[in-house]
Amino acid sequence: MENVGVVQMVFCAVVVTSAFAVRSTTGFGSAVLAVPLTALVFPLHTVIPVVANLQLMTTIHYGTRNWRSVAWKELLRIAPFMIGGVLAGLYLFSKLDGRIIAKGLGVFVIAYAIFAMLTAGHEPGAPRRMPWPVSATLNTIGALIGALFGGAASPFYAIYLNALRLSRDAFRATMTMILLVQVALRVAGYVGLGLVDTYALLFTLIAFPFMMLGARLGDVIADRITALTFNRAVGVVLLVSGTALLLK
Repeated sequence: MENVGVVQMVFCAVVVTSAFAVRSTTGFGSAVLAVPLTALVFPLHTVIPVVANLQLMTTIHYGTRNWRSVAWKELLRIAPFMIGGVLAGLYLFSKLDGRIIAKGLGVFVIAYAIFAMLTAGHEPGAPRRMPWPVSATLNTIGALIGALFGGAASPFYAIYLNALRLSRDAFRATMTMILLVQVALRVAGYVGLGLVDTYALLFTLIAFPFMMLGARLGDVIADRITALTFNRAVGVVLLVSGTALLLK
């Protein structure tokens, strides 16, 4: 990391802190901010494993705290599709050029930003009885996108879980456990691909204090900002970062 400038490191510190403040406030969303913004100054094949490492640390904490509220039956039903999606995403990640993935991520992030702003202040709707092929497809695509782009899978799972009409606690706990299983599989895959090297581990170590700071900040601001304002602000940031990735 000897070629990394001070400005780059400060920028990444701010990004990681902000991304995990979002994670602490909403229960998800760290990667969709951290990956595209950090990828503006670091290679995507380094950024994605590092963010996955940080996600794994924080998601273990949240997942073990509320495990009794998890809808385990539903989690077991979708587990095969999550595993298949992660494997497909890892395969594409290993085969595609980093620049192609970055451009694809830029397009996806812009679409996600528009989605976040359109659904600001309310949960995405879903039919009460979602056909099983549709739910299987949602869970597979969510896992594939998570592995390929390093995150941004949560909207697919939010739609699926919303259709189950779970309680708020069960929704958040099940979402967290889904993301925990996903990120654990992804980290194992990145290790198998040789992407979690000394450089990535050092980057993770440096970013860890800023992840913890962001988590604390998120706890503080969680009750001081409306969902509408929050989602719109996140949407604007994502529009900027997605556009920057396309132009990079």
